[in-house]
Amino acid sequence: MSPTNVIAGQSLTVTYNPAGRSLSGASKVNIHHGYNGANWTTLPGAAMSKSGTNWIYTYTVPANATTIAMVFNNDAGTWDNNGGGNWNFAVSTNPVTEAPSVPTGLTATATNSTTIAVSWTSAARAASYKLFRDDIQIATPSDTVYMDIGRTPETTYTYKVQAVNAIGDSAASAPVTATTPFASVPLTDILILDPAGSPEVSSNSYTFRGRAGASFTNGLTWTNLAASNSGVISFPGGNVADGWSWSADIPLADGTNNVRFEGAYADAGTNTYADSPASYNDWAQGSGAGAGFGGWYFNHTTNNAGSFLANATNQANMNVGATKGFGLWANGSGAALTLVLGDMVHDADDENVYRDLKDLAGNLNRAGIGPLKPGNHTKGGRLTAAARAKHRQDLEWLAEAS
Repeated sequence: MSPTNVIAGQSLTVTYNPAGRSLSGASKVNIHHGYNGANWTTLPGAAMSKSGTNWIYTYTVPANATTIAMVFNNDAGTWDNNGGGNWNFAVSTNPVTEAPSVPTGLTATATNSTTIAVSWTSAARAASYKLFRDDIQIATPSDTVYMDIGRTPETTYTYKVQAVNAIGDSAASAPVTATTPFASVPLTDILILDPAGSPEVSSNSYTFRGRAGASFTNGLTWTNLAASNSGVISFPGGNVADGWSWSADIPLADGTNNVRFEGAYADAGTNTYADSPASYNDWAQGSGAGAGFGGWYFNHTTNNAGSFLANATNQANMNVGATKGFGLWANGSGAALTLVLGDMVHDADDENVYRDLKDLAGNLNRAGIGPLKPGNHTKGGRLTAAARAKHRQDLEWLAEAS
């Protein structure tokens, strides 16, 4: 409304914006208004005039009015009554006789690279305000806060404000300025702003300027191979969520200088690798595996245990740094055993072979796989033929046990 402070006996202009409301598509809008809780206009009310996307109506507030109310309709049965509450306003009986005071306390603060928040202190007798940016009026707010969006990064703007009422406008406030910061830099980007290209310079150094993403909290380094020198660009600290600015005066050599800027940053993450016995079906029982070994034999109890071979070439889920790997798997009460059988019996160390086999038998018996009882059939420090046969039989039993 204009003026926003309604005065009894004076003209009042009502502006209705139907966007997003029940009359948004109406080709005609009426205002049905009253005062002091009654005294409504005859239905459907007075026709409003369209102005752009808004509807406007001007009338004189009755001299004895202390409150006014209004609703809107499309002359076809559709109403907008503010959710059932109507639009209600108090009416002043003390008419304004002078222009408003000059607004004070004007501030302008950039909240990001494209938005500036402007605010000021209420002025006496003000019905609304006129806000100017760089001497061009940009808004007529009725309150004392305005968000100026869509600004250009790294740009300085000047603001001033005037108060308005039915008598006239106040003088403009003292101007204030605000500068938008640079646009946000991606976390791991390093930007060179100066030089913008490949200039020719006559001095023996050049001050490079740019920006770095917030990840580079350890600063940056630079290298100029042509001049055989390098240096460090320190991190400034503070809140650098949108990145930070840097500069470096770098010595130059005669001829072409290719200056390199780089930085390191921490990168944390988790890689999860899954595996399953179902992934392995290409390692047959008894097949060879590795020089100096015999066949691999898989033994298991029930169907809840087994063995697997992993090869990075054809098993992508073993991509954890190892070229190949093998293991046992068991589920519930199942148990798995893998044996490597080969030429374990040699003339020179028959006794050692016997002891190793005896220890293995004991471990297997304690694990519930057995009974296994290798015999000590030695003769002159060597296994007898019968012992050899017994041990081979034991090994075969282990290979086939389940």
